Amino acid sequence: MAESSRSAGDDPATEPEQIEAEIAQTREDLGDTVAALAEKADVKAQAKQKVDETRAAAKQKVEESRAAAQQKANETAAAARRTIQTAPERATQARDRVRTTASENPAAAVAAASAGALVVLLLLRARRR
Repeated sequence: MAESSRSAGDDPATEPEQIEAEIAQTREDLGDTVAALAEKADVKAQAKQKVDETRAAAKQKVEESRAAAQQKANETAAAARRTIQTAPERATQARDRVRTTASENPAAAVAAASAGALVVLLLLRARRR
């Protein structure tokens, strides 16, 4: 019966080796399948893996947020330094504009000074009350 199932080109000397190789491959495949099924059935391990993944994602988000906040703080500090560095020059320019305006239009300068004095006087009166 075994001889009738063989084809004409089969070599009887290699047939047992081929069968053993197929059996070994089948055992390996079956082992992989059992391992995969065991992994799917292990709910506790799946939950732990999900927690670990979520924790890692949250940690990454925290690091990204921290880096973004640090960058924004650095940009703000740089802008503040630029403002501080340019403030004296801008004040000088404003003073020069006021002087130019006052020399070109003395009546406007007197009116502005009077308005300023009035504001100071009103503030002082309000404090006394």
